[in-house]
Amino acid sequence: MTFIDILYGIGIFQGASLLFALLSLKGSKHYTNLIMATMIFALMLILGHNWLIRLDYFLTSPTLALAHLPLDYLIGPLLYFYGLSLTQEKFSKIQLLHFLPAAIAVIPAILFATISFTEQTDILKYIWYKELSITEIDTTHLFLPAIWDLWMKNALQGTFHMLHVGIYCMLLFFVIKRNRVKLKSHYSSLEEKDLNWLRNLTMALMCYLAIFLIFNRIPILITTPSDPVNFYPHLTIVVIIQIIAWVSLRQPNIIHGKKSREENEQPTATAVTEPANKPVGTESLPLDDKGTGQECDLEKEKYKRSGLSLEDAQEYRIHVMNIMKEKQLYLECELTLSDLAEQADIPQHQLSEVLNGQLNQNFYSFVNDYRVQYAKELLTGEKTKNMPIVELAFEAGFRSKSSFYDAFKKATAMTPTQYKKKNP
Repeated sequence: MTFIDILYGIGIFQGASLLFALLSLKGSKHYTNLIMATMIFALMLILGHNWLIRLDYFLTSPTLALAHLPLDYLIGPLLYFYGLSLTQEKFSKIQLLHFLPAAIAVIPAILFATISFTEQTDILKYIWYKELSITEIDTTHLFLPAIWDLWMKNALQGTFHMLHVGIYCMLLFFVIKRNRVKLKSHYSSLEEKDLNWLRNLTMALMCYLAIFLIFNRIPILITTPSDPVNFYPHLTIVVIIQIIAWVSLRQPNIIHGKKSREENEQPTATAVTEPANKPVGTESLPLDDKGTGQECDLEKEKYKRSGLSLEDAQEYRIHVMNIMKEKQLYLECELTLSDLAEQADIPQHQLSEVLNGQLNQNFYSFVNDYRVQYAKELLTGEKTKNMPIVELAFEAGFRSKSSFYDAFKKATAMTPTQYKKKNP
């Protein structure tokens, strides 16, 4: 038994452990866990199949030698659906078409199982072991023999499999990006809520797949099962998927289905209604010259369609900004859109509309602008200018040093240290 064989055994054992952990979890995210468990199980079967190839098992029992083909085309869709489930995006029946390639891949596996033992082993000796040449393989008795010849001659299975997984990695990347935009509409801090860990692992997998495809297309580098490097792609995919699963297990708010109060309060209806109580103590903001004429009419029409007048939107903007400044709500690191809406006595959907329409900002950037401004005061204040950066970040309402640096640099084009030196 080689070192690579031991790695296969470890991968299967870890997969079994993950299956037990995922299936034993209860909660509102049980469906998410089930998707990941199905993906882990498929990977275990693929690993076991490749292990049997390395042990030459299918040369004596070749009937199920191509049974792995449908499994190869399940990994990408399952990874994609896992991301959709994590971000609470709804599934539709039409999305079942993502599993069409896996269904089609069942056909060659069935056709292969119907031919004679000698014909089966001849094909395996060519595609896996290169012990026979393509001219020695008789495919005329197979359905669509030209496609079989093309598939075997150009080693298309590995290429299609890697491309397929790569495409779904890209789709998952866009799902994660959409989720981050959605989070910024409701939260002022994204730590432990966004999926940066999943994005980074997805990008790592995409880079690996690209490298594999480049090298796999160079004939001199294409290997056989007797060479350990031949099955590194499967091991790499297994490692990355298992890292995703283990990280998920360490994220209670993701994998256990625990929802915060703000998530439960996110509006699901699109209907717009007038607030019960209009904020008091505010005056209508007069329109300037740029707000008159056609542009002003268009803006008024936009708010009219939404049920919120332009004048009310402007009053809400002033009111919200006053509330933020007077009560220093931005210092609450877990401040949410619903919290601010409650303090300002404005419905969430109208508050979001005001931030987007009046300030051209989402909730995340709106709050962090206040935090950055407060941090600038701390950096230059006599009593606080020597405060450590990490402590200063927390004092200003940020959850981490990295989020503080990102927001500060975006607002000032400088790091906090550079700003401090420039404003002693």
